[in-house]
Amino acid sequence: MMDSNLYFIDSTVRKYFYVYETKLFPEYVEFKVVLPDDKKLVEQNFRALWKELKKQNFVPALQPLKNEFVIQVIRLPEERFHRVHLNIIFLIATLITTTIAGAYNYAGYFDLNPFTLNSFLMGAITFAFPLLAILGLHELGHYFAAKRHDVKASLPFFIPAPPMIGTLGAFISLREPIPDRKALLDIGFSGPIVGFLVAIPVALIGNYLSIIYPAVPQDTTTITYIQLPLFYEFLSLFVPIKNVYPTVLAAWVGFIVTAINLFPIGQLDGGHIARAILGERSRYLSYIFLAILLIIGIFYLGWLLFALLVLLLGLRHPPSLNEVSKIGRKGYIVGIVALLLVVGTFTPIPIYQETLTENFSVSSYYNNTLVLGSINETSGYIIVENTGQKMLNLTVTVNTNDSIGVKIQNYISDLPVNSTARVNFTIFASPGTLPQNSVNLTINVKSNLTGITNSTKIQLTVYSLSEKLVWAPSNVTIYSPYFNATLMNIWNSTLNVTVPYSTPNYDVIFNATMYNNKILLTPGESVKFTFIFRTEGYYTIIAHFGLEASVLRVNYV
Repeated sequence: MMDSNLYFIDSTVRKYFYVYETKLFPEYVEFKVVLPDDKKLVEQNFRALWKELKKQNFVPALQPLKNEFVIQVIRLPEERFHRVHLNIIFLIATLITTTIAGAYNYAGYFDLNPFTLNSFLMGAITFAFPLLAILGLHELGHYFAAKRHDVKASLPFFIPAPPMIGTLGAFISLREPIPDRKALLDIGFSGPIVGFLVAIPVALIGNYLSIIYPAVPQDTTTITYIQLPLFYEFLSLFVPIKNVYPTVLAAWVGFIVTAINLFPIGQLDGGHIARAILGERSRYLSYIFLAILLIIGIFYLGWLLFALLVLLLGLRHPPSLNEVSKIGRKGYIVGIVALLLVVGTFTPIPIYQETLTENFSVSSYYNNTLVLGSINETSGYIIVENTGQKMLNLTVTVNTNDSIGVKIQNYISDLPVNSTARVNFTIFASPGTLPQNSVNLTINVKSNLTGITNSTKIQLTVYSLSEKLVWAPSNVTIYSPYFNATLMNIWNSTLNVTVPYSTPNYDVIFNATMYNNKILLTPGESVKFTFIFRTEGYYTIIAHFGLEASVLRVNYV
């Protein structure tokens, strides 16, 4: 060092402290000093010394050395400030990547195309702007705290990243050493507390938007969940959260960033706070929290990667320039608040995915008889129940034959979990259809996403309209629940007839001898039937033998 610099350094140090020994080294000048008994005076004098020396590009460091106190003065390296345009470039790049991430989140929330102007605009408004506000004001909290303590600092640098959130955060660069523990504490805590306070209204707004704008169900086999921190759960008691609206995701990221930064490890914000309070002993707290990260990293890989990152950055925090002055009670209160914020904003498993299973049942209900020339079509329906874990998008198809057709009356689009849908259909005989003892049809219900198909079988008997067996009357309107009809054999041979039986809608009473659930009608013989109807309605009653049938139609009004 030049003699003029040595004289300036020596006179300036002696101006604020009593010096009893001076040593000159190639890289620094060392002064052994006697400190005043008043601790506040020590802090004030060192601050004044630091401010005066740094005007000439020198910096002092006050440290205890055995039973003595030493001030070492070194020359600061030449300043290499980046121009502000670099901050602007990174800000614009991060705004672009977070807007893209926001467009994907917004479009996914409403099941829209992400590659539209509206998706990008709403992605910026609902996600990118709130997220960058949280991160940016977090860093500006550091920046203005540094300015308050006369520590040179850069404007925030934002880090762009691919989706899902489009950024790895932001940081400021301190251009010079921090003068004392109070400054270290203030700079370390100001960022997280500002970011945390900004995240609160963002969270409440996001929760409200999730209520008034419900999510559109997605047709996917996987679903991504975010685990809310305890403090976010507390906020949701006042404004409930219904879905992960993009603004909810932005607030969630803000809380997680608060927790990560407040980990008392190395040069994280929490590391600044721990070093300010505990001094050199803060390294033990770093070891404890690193162990915690490694343990929970067993359950969530992201924490293992974060543990690796903090190991690469270093677990020990460099000292402030004044390691003699302590921070007092206020510092311990800040430390307790910081730990409470970690507990309230941290979550062991922030994100996880669940594979959703598709499962559904199909049951059919239908009339299983056609009578050519009388009942040429019949109706029915199927009930589809979603018994899986996700919404279903289904297609209904029918396997038929050449003579019998099926027309689906309505279709299923989306079927929510634990719900049922009814699909009506009509079965009809095509021209040229012949009587048949057993016609088998299949209705298939298929998931459009996974291809899972469930089917239900339909079995029909197709009769011809008999000219040998007749009802008298055959078509009637009644006004009383009691009705009598006669079934007659007008053929010249005995008929083995299957007769109607009681159903949930009506009872049947008749007097005839049954053989294997059938009655024998000799030529000209008839049987009287009494029907007792329980409800009003239109009834079609059939008696048949072989592939011939007689139809009785009753309209009970």
